[in-house]
Amino acid sequence: MSIDQASAIIALADRVRHERQMDVDLETAQLVQHLFAHKPHALYHLVQHNLALQDELRRTRQQNVELQQLAQVTSTVSSGWLTWLERKLMSNQVASSSKNDQ
Repeated sequence: MSIDQASAIIALADRVRHERQMDVDLETAQLVQHLFAHKPHALYHLVQHNLALQDELRRTRQQNVELQQLAQVTSTVSSGWLTWLERKLMSNQVASSSKNDQ
Protein backbone atom coordinates (compact mmCIF):
# COMPACT_ATOMS: atom_id res chain seq x y z
CA MET A 1 0.00 0.00 0.00
CA SER A 2 1.32 3.41 -0.92
CA ILE A 3 1.34 6.43 1.38
CA ASP A 4 -1.30 8.06 -0.87
CA GLN A 5 -3.59 5.03 -0.54
CA ALA A 6 -3.17 4.94 3.23
CA SER A 7 -3.88 8.68 3.45
CA ALA A 8 -7.00 8.31 1.32
CA ILE A 9 -8.30 5.44 3.46
CA ILE A 10 -7.62 7.39 6.66
CA ALA A 11 -9.38 10.44 5.21
CA LEU A 12 -12.39 8.31 4.25
CA ALA A 13 -12.51 6.75 7.72
CA ASP A 14 -12.29 10.23 9.31
CA ARG A 15 -15.16 11.49 7.16
CA VAL A 16 -17.32 8.53 8.17
CA ARG A 17 -16.31 8.86 11.82
CA HIS A 18 -17.07 12.60 11.95
CA GLU A 19 -20.33 12.59 9.99
CA ARG A 20 -23.35 13.35 12.06
CA GLN A 21 -25.52 10.35 12.80
CA MET A 22 -27.66 9.45 9.79
CA ASP A 23 -31.20 8.17 9.98
CA VAL A 24 -31.00 4.50 9.13
CA ASP A 25 -33.63 2.81 7.00
CA LEU A 26 -33.95 -0.47 8.84
CA GLU A 27 -35.09 -2.42 5.77
CA THR A 28 -32.10 -1.19 3.79
CA ALA A 29 -29.73 -1.90 6.68
CA GLN A 30 -31.09 -5.43 6.99
CA LEU A 31 -30.78 -6.03 3.25
CA VAL A 32 -27.18 -4.79 3.23
CA GLN A 33 -26.40 -6.92 6.27
CA HIS A 34 -28.00 -9.98 4.64
CA LEU A 35 -26.29 -9.52 1.26
CA PHE A 36 -22.83 -8.89 2.68
CA ALA A 37 -22.86 -11.12 5.78
CA HIS A 38 -21.12 -13.97 3.94
CA LYS A 39 -18.58 -11.66 2.29
CA PRO A 40 -15.79 -10.99 4.80
CA HIS A 41 -13.99 -8.62 2.44
CA ALA A 42 -17.06 -6.60 1.44
CA LEU A 43 -15.98 -3.51 3.38
CA TYR A 44 -12.53 -3.68 1.76
CA HIS A 45 -14.09 -3.82 -1.71
CA LEU A 46 -16.47 -0.97 -0.93
CA VAL A 47 -13.61 1.20 0.33
CA GLN A 48 -11.53 0.40 -2.76
CA HIS A 49 -14.50 1.22 -4.99
CA ASN A 50 -15.03 4.50 -3.14
CA LEU A 51 -11.34 5.42 -3.49
CA ALA A 52 -11.42 4.64 -7.22
CA LEU A 53 -14.49 6.86 -7.63
CA GLN A 54 -12.84 9.66 -5.65
CA ASP A 55 -9.74 9.42 -7.83
CA GLU A 56 -11.83 9.49 -11.00
CA LEU A 57 -13.76 12.50 -9.68
CA ARG A 58 -10.48 14.29 -8.91
CA ARG A 59 -9.18 13.58 -12.43
CA THR A 60 -12.48 14.69 -13.98
CA ARG A 61 -12.42 17.94 -12.01
CA GLN A 62 -8.83 18.58 -13.13
CA GLN A 63 -9.80 17.91 -16.75
CA ASN A 64 -12.73 20.29 -16.33
CA VAL A 65 -10.38 23.03 -15.08
CA GLU A 66 -8.05 22.40 -18.02
CA LEU A 67 -10.97 22.51 -20.49
CA GLN A 68 -12.22 25.76 -18.97
CA GLN A 69 -8.75 27.26 -19.32
CA LEU A 70 -8.56 26.06 -22.92
CA ALA A 71 -12.01 27.51 -23.62
CA GLN A 72 -10.86 30.84 -22.20
CA VAL A 73 -7.74 30.84 -24.38
CA THR A 74 -9.80 29.81 -27.41
CA SER A 75 -12.29 32.58 -26.69
CA THR A 76 -9.48 35.13 -26.40
CA VAL A 77 -7.86 33.94 -29.64
CA SER A 78 -11.21 33.86 -31.44
CA SER A 79 -11.97 37.36 -30.21
CA GLY A 80 -8.59 38.52 -31.51
CA TRP A 81 -9.22 36.94 -34.91
CA LEU A 82 -12.70 38.47 -35.10
CA THR A 83 -11.30 41.90 -34.25
CA TRP A 84 -8.63 41.49 -36.93
CA LEU A 85 -11.23 40.26 -39.44
CA GLU A 86 -13.56 43.16 -38.66
CA ARG A 87 -10.72 45.64 -39.19
CA LYS A 88 -9.76 43.94 -42.43
CA LEU A 89 -13.34 44.03 -43.70
CA MET A 90 -13.70 47.69 -42.68
CA SER A 91 -10.47 48.63 -44.47
CA ASN A 92 -11.63 46.72 -47.56
CA GLN A 93 -14.95 48.57 -47.46
CA VAL A 94 -13.18 51.91 -47.11
CA ALA A 95 -10.88 51.04 -49.99
CA SER A 96 -13.82 49.89 -52.07
CA SER A 97 -15.75 53.09 -51.31
CA SER A 98 -12.75 55.18 -52.27
CA LYS A 99 -12.51 53.43 -55.62
CA ASN A 100 -16.23 53.88 -56.26
CA ASP A 101 -15.99 57.58 -55.42
CA GLN A 102 -13.27 58.12 -58.01
